[in-house]
Amino acid sequence: MLRTAVALLVLWVAAAVPLVPATATGPWRTEASARAYLAGDYEVHGENPNGDGTYAGTVSVWPYGDTYIVQCTIGPQVFIGTGIVAGEWLAVGYDGGTAVYRIGKDGVLDGIWAISGGDALGSEMWTPISTR
Repeated sequence: MLRTAVALLVLWVAAAVPLVPATATGPWRTEASARAYLAGDYEVHGENPNGDGTYAGTVSVWPYGDTYIVQCTIGPQVFIGTGIVAGEWLAVGYDGGTAVYRIGKDGVLDGIWAISGGDALGSEMWTPISTR
């Protein structure tokens, strides 16, 4: 149910935003999100679903064709995902979960996430450390 809700949110955002190419070979995005170049490193701070503790780590983002490769490192755990941009939103599919983030004008990303089959949401914030 939750996975369906997140997927519908991503589809609703994508359908509500007219897409234009940022560059001839770059990702398809709106003009506003084309200015928010995501490649770089971020500090991540978050809260697990159901208030089950907090965490901190790093996130690295690399452009890959029309998508982004996302690597999130929390302690010894590393999560690799594929991201897509629609308007002011970044959606990331991880093996075992899904996340969606609002891209702020200051480069900060605020988001929610769920593990596959989960029934509650976690939240997190990415703060830029460096760009590529």
